[in-house]
Amino acid sequence: MIRERKSRTAMPGQVYAHYIEQLEKYSAYQILSVNKEGICYVALDYLESTIPTETILADIQPFYIEHFNYDHHLVKSNINNTPVPKDYILIGECELKSEPSSNIFSGDWPEGLDYRQAELWKSFSAEERNVYKKYRNSGDFVIVRGKQFRKNLRVLDDTLYKWMTDEDTLQDFPCITEAQVYGFTPKLDKILCENSMLCTLWLWQAEVEILDLSKTNLRKVILDVMGIKKVILPAELEYLKLHGKMDKEILLDDSLCKWNYDVVISMNSTEISNFGLSSEKVQSLLVGDICELNLEQVVDYYPNLKRLTLFGNPGIVTNMQELSKMQKLESLFAIDIFGFSAQELKKWENMESLCKLEMDSIPKGAGSYLKKSWKGKLDLLKITRLRDERWLKDNLHNPLRHWDGSEFVPTGAYKATMKHYMSTRDKLQKVSSREEVEKIAREYTIFFNNLNEKYDEFIETDEREDIFNTIKILYEDYIASSVCGNLITLEEVWDVMDSVREDW
Repeated sequence: MIRERKSRTAMPGQVYAHYIEQLEKYSAYQILSVNKEGICYVALDYLESTIPTETILADIQPFYIEHFNYDHHLVKSNINNTPVPKDYILIGECELKSEPSSNIFSGDWPEGLDYRQAELWKSFSAEERNVYKKYRNSGDFVIVRGKQFRKNLRVLDDTLYKWMTDEDTLQDFPCITEAQVYGFTPKLDKILCENSMLCTLWLWQAEVEILDLSKTNLRKVILDVMGIKKVILPAELEYLKLHGKMDKEILLDDSLCKWNYDVVISMNSTEISNFGLSSEKVQSLLVGDICELNLEQVVDYYPNLKRLTLFGNPGIVTNMQELSKMQKLESLFAIDIFGFSAQELKKWENMESLCKLEMDSIPKGAGSYLKKSWKGKLDLLKITRLRDERWLKDNLHNPLRHWDGSEFVPTGAYKATMKHYMSTRDKLQKVSSREEVEKIAREYTIFFNNLNEKYDEFIETDEREDIFNTIKILYEDYIASSVCGNLITLEEVWDVMDSVREDW
């Protein structure tokens, strides 16, 4: 049987300690208010190797952060009203340290990010911190070999990167903390190693077989792995995202990594593997773009996960019962995954560490079982948008399927969109000229002009991106490989859409 769970309810005035693994220290938070809508908390100015005692609570002050763009900013926020996590240690109660309200909502219980960012900021030299603060809002410009760039750039983009010579440095750009570039060269290696504030790297088309990041201060690495055979990861790594066509023999060396870190993998062009990563260090895994996935492989490669997230395309997931072997798993989130039954999920009953379970757009039978059998047993149980077999048949290849049941898309708008999507898809399968493609693109866009007006302008940034991305998928499926692919590009199709698109 699924075990009964003793729920811990937060109360105003309570102070909790929370251990931050990366810092090997305890932080502290006070509950300011609790109601049906949520919990308001304030972080306290405590970061020590020992748990605070109740006797010192009266003297602890609220925590203000100064790092990067913050100036004496109080760390206070609203979160969902869920039970106090099991890794929060109740210290005692004291008078409220701040007003019990906030206009910030951060969703879930904090895990020490503000403290970690504050300590990272302190690790930089006083000169680096002072220069960053001085120029972060500057209107000054820097001339690099005749080309003008803003001095307060936050990101080393490919334009500046390509414009720099091997001798150039980032000395005149004291606010750069992130690089988004193509190609790993000795120039980039030098930049990453010489600038301690540069903590995030987005790298495309590295064009090297061995990528050595060992001498950098990188915390976050987003990597196009195509062509790479080995990556030596940095010691301070916290987040690793992999995409692009992956060599089956690739080796990701995390032997220098000091802490547990999060991994994100896209299955668009790779299969599940551990790629040489230590199963002890990967604490969180997100697998995206799933079409088919055998969870037995996930369990074999990453048995010590605390958090697992699965994004289907939608995806068929087999051996769901194998997750019962992951005895350290605390949180599971999944969306658009199918191919499993309630019977398989019954084997999860022995997962003693599981405390958060969120699943959206899953088989109706399995979802109904979870809602009934796990009710009241977890800190968080959220099962939404249950799908029957007919829905899966109709939506397996529908890129707008996530509009179904979305709180931001009216039901009537989704139903009309479904019909229009299928009509557009059918028409694009039969085109033989540029003019036909342009006509269909205009009709497709005008439909959304009218729909947006009818349903009170529901199309915002995310919906607009979905509409354009749907045409991208249809173009790649039916136009790119046909005779029309030589007559009109995707960018030209988008231009046609923009020419008739109204203000959405």
